[in-house]
Amino acid sequence: MSTQTPEWIERLQGDGPADALELTWLEPAEQQSLREQWLAIWDQVPYGDEFHAQCKARVERSIPLAVGPRRYRRLSMTENSLVLLHDPERPEVPWVSLSIALPSALWIPGGTTPDTLHERLAPYLGTQRPGIAALSRTIRVFKPISVEERGVIIRAMEALELWMDDATWENGHDDDPWTDVEPNPGMLRLQVLRDRAQQENPGRFPSTGLRSLWSHSILIIEQVPFGGWIFELHYTPVDDSQTLRELETTLGIELPARDLPVDLAASLLREGSILPAVVDELCETETEAALAKVSIEPAEPTSFALLEGWLERSADEEDLLTQLAELASGHRFDALLFELALGRPADSPLRADLELFLRPTQPEASGGEA
Repeated sequence: MSTQTPEWIERLQGDGPADALELTWLEPAEQQSLREQWLAIWDQVPYGDEFHAQCKARVERSIPLAVGPRRYRRLSMTENSLVLLHDPERPEVPWVSLSIALPSALWIPGGTTPDTLHERLAPYLGTQRPGIAALSRTIRVFKPISVEERGVIIRAMEALELWMDDATWENGHDDDPWTDVEPNPGMLRLQVLRDRAQQENPGRFPSTGLRSLWSHSILIIEQVPFGGWIFELHYTPVDDSQTLRELETTLGIELPARDLPVDLAASLLREGSILPAVVDELCETETEAALAKVSIEPAEPTSFALLEGWLERSADEEDLLTQLAELASGHRFDALLFELALGRPADSPLRADLELFLRPTQPEASGGEA
């Protein structure tokens, strides 16, 4: 472990583009106070024991040097500060944290001059919140989370993942309805905005959208049929692959991509994920992978064909047929359900259920009296 003061500290304290970071350099007493606050919060954040201990050890040995820009949640006004740190075990560059609740394994290696530091952090310093269409990359990841209520997941994220905004929205919106809303809009307007954001579309799968505070990425958590959850990621690619590779090695996991912003990758670390590549490889032979495939690509003809093949191969497995029928009904693959009903014996309970589900109904009136 190096005990020498890195030369880059003096360079970064000079004038230059790093001034745009609004860095406030800390005195020794302030450094110790921030570290103690950091550790107190980290002790309340649940992760696996080994990973939690490794991240804690890094905070304990590192020196917070400066505090930079701040980001605020739009409802609670909870503050997140960019912090510049010196890690004595990796002293060649400064390290940057985007939240004291963020695992230290996701600190970003910064540049060692004002120019390179500002350039390195540019993807996280923007103030504009782009709409979904402006975020060039989309990935859907299946997560087998063992909860039934979406609110449990959202409340956990609001409590523990302070790098995610708490201004959420439901599936009645195609995009973030909070995009142009700044903090402190006033109590009356805030209530109107919250009511509007809670609007739901009963014709869609239940979902909740969130936005990260630094990269302004969007995460949509969608509840899909038969006990699954989709995390839909919308983001602009960022070159933090070194950090993400090291994270994968530490946790023994694989992320869905290595161009993820760290404040989006951090929200994927709990409960595991079934990645699209694994789903594609196993969906013809493993039931769980087939269910994940249909949920990841619900409107694709390939998903219809995949489910059709499974139904044909499972003709003698009533329990599996029932499970597949529930998945098909959830995705409104009615053609498959008609085929399945016709292929079952007349006295089959599954056939009776399918006929009841497929029975034509009177469309609801659009409004007004007939």
